[in-house]
Formats: sequence, C-alpha cells, structure tokens
Amino acid sequence: MTHTPHSLGGRIRYLRNWRQLNLAQLAGLAGLSESYLSRAERGERTLSRQAITAIANALRVSATELIGQPVTWQDPALADAQATIPAVRHALVSNRLGAATTAPTRPVIALAADVDRLVRARTRADFGAMGDALPALLTELYAAVAATSGDERALAVRQLVRALNTAMTLASAFGYADLAYMVSERSVQAAAELGSPAWDAIATFSQVHALAGVADHEQAFRLAAAAVDQTGAAVTADRDPNSVAAYGALCMVSGLMAAGSGHAADAAARIDEAAEVAERTGESGPDTAFFGPTNVRLYRMQGALEAGDAERAVELADQVDPELIASQERRGQFYLTRGRVLAELGGRGEDAVGAFLAAERVAPARLRSHVLAREVITGLLPAVRPDSGAGRELRGLLFRLGAAL
Repeated sequence: MTHTPHSLGGRIRYLRNWRQLNLAQLAGLAGLSESYLSRAERGERTLSRQAITAIANALRVSATELIGQPVTWQDPALADAQATIPAVRHALVSNRLGAATTAPTRPVIALAADVDRLVRARTRADFGAMGDALPALLTELYAAVAATSGDERALAVRQLVRALNTAMTLASAFGYADLAYMVSERSVQAAAELGSPAWDAIATFSQVHALAGVADHEQAFRLAAAAVDQTGAAVTADRDPNSVAAYGALCMVSGLMAAGSGHAADAAARIDEAAEVAERTGESGPDTAFFGPTNVRLYRMQGALEAGDAERAVELADQVDPELIASQERRGQFYLTRGRVLAELGGRGEDAVGAFLAAERVAPARLRSHVLAREVITGLLPAVRPDSGAGRELRGLLFRLGAAL
C-alpha cells in the first residue's frame, strides 16, 4: 500500500528522513525492533499509544504532530462541530473564576438544566450540539460563579466543572491537545473550591484523559495514581456514593494509563481495585464516567490493547455486553476498541470491519473523529477480499471517513 505523509506510517518515514535517521537508528532510539518499525511505516502494523509516544520522543516531535492532529475535517457534521472550537477557546480565555466578562442573565437553576442537556449530548458523542452550546454556556456559568455566594455559588461551580469536562471531551475529540489540557486545569481549579473528594476526583479523571491525549501516559499514570491514593483516604472517611464511584473511576483510568506506560503490575492492581469497587456501587451516571462493572470491563479490554496483548483483549471484549453500556459514546468506543483489537489478529479482518461498522452506527462522530481508528481501518484493505461483502463495506466506510483509497 502506498503511503503519503497523511498516513501515520508515511509521517513516521517522512519525519525519520527529516531527522536523517535510518530504520535501525530510529528503532534503537525508540526501543522498538527494526522489523516492527518497518511494518508500521508500511501500514502493516498497528501502533499502540506507548509505541507512538516512544517514536515521537525519538524523533523529537510531539505525539499529536506524529498522529497528524488536529485534522481539518471535510465531513460536514465534523467540520461544523470543529468550527465551534475557536469560540470555545475564546470563552475560556476571556473568563476566569471570579473574573467573568459579563453579568449573569439567568438563574443558576436554568443554567443547570442546560448543562444537563449538554452532558446528554456528550454521552451521544453529539459534537455539534456540544460545540454550539459551550461558548455561551461557559460564559454564563463563569458569570454566575462570580456573582453568587453560598449554596447557589456551589451549584454554579458544580455545573461549571461538568461543562468544562464536556469541553475537554470536545477539544480532545478534534485533536486540540493544548486546549483540552487547559480546560482540564480549569476544571481541577473549579472543583477545588467545592472541598469535595468526589468533585476533585471527577475533575482529575478529566485531566488524566487530557494528558493521555498528548500521549503522556507516564505523567497521566502518576497523576491518576496520586489522586487514587488521596481520594481513597477521603472515601474511607466519607461513604458518599458519588465519592466512592469517583474513586472507582480514578482506579479505572489509573489502570488504563499504567497499561499504556508499561506498568503491568500496577495496571492489573488498579483495574482489580476498580472492579471490586464497582461490585459495591453498581452502575453510575455520566458525572462519574458511567463507572460500574460494565465500564470497568471496557477499560480492562482497552488496557490489554494498550499493553499489546490483542488475544487477551478480544477475550475481554467477548465478556462485555454492549447493550449494558448506558452511554452511546461509550458503546461506540467499545465497538471501536473491539475493531482495533480484531485488526491486530490474523484472519479477523472481516470481523474487524463489522465492529467498526457497529461503532459508526452507534456513535458516528466518535468513530469518524478518531484518527488512530482511521489508520487501522485503512490498514485493513490488504486483509479483506475486495470482492467480498466486507470488502465493499470497508471501502464505503473509508469513503465516509474521508480516507484516500
């Protein structure tokens, strides 16, 4: 398959030549085998996030540059959603806690209802609705926080944290890693004013994902691990169900980041702890990352994929009932991850196509905005007979993704 700098393999080769490195030199610097790197450049090997980070560090470029983000999308729905990013950025730059640019125009309770709708859009991966609502809503929430006090102010701050976490999701989806991290810092800052272990954990969960977006899994793991230790002590003293669920969500994401940074023992221990907590809490809602037994299984599967154990990941995928995943976005993520796992296994190309098609049906924007998924799907072309039904479906999917055939 011919590659251009628009593909991940093509960008690796382009940047390697730019750095005047041969395959053996880059492989040595990245701690990878030469054959692995050669296959990755030819599009015959899917790269884990850990490998992407290692290659980016060896090339002395950012991981986002290596992946090719942010992408300028041609898909009309994605392009419209992406067009809202400058307004979201402006709302954040223009406002800070206690220093809003406008006076409040609506009561906090009305803003809370809008945030509920915003969070529902996030659970559907409706990036257009998220982007349309966020600029004005963030401005109003900052104004409300600046103008209120007591319980009303606390309510406004909670809604601000929820809106900021949604903004982080939007920025991450389109590859704006700097914006995503800035938003997550704002969320952590706002949550600190509440003096609540649950809200601290909810904001930190978002920040960990923002760090992962720049492929800094090691730092993300350290952040999550420290937050788990801190929140665990608080939960021991406070049995509030939201605090316990938030603690479990931190264990869950800590396990995923440990897997992505090569800490296998820590990954297993953190995910096992999350599973134990999930048995006590049951399924929770969107503010605590839909923490519960189902999402823990999904994170365990993602962790196996990040650790490079595709066979274990597909075993875990078979243990997940996608109909039990309450969030469309998370259900789409399940099928997307399953597709990536199946693509790693020989002879499962058609099954991988089926999984990616399911992801598109459930959460089309989530799949179409996922740059790594597009790389994997493009790499399936040699593995699927072109005259088969799966081959036709694959070419149709790639056309909708805007990938060059």
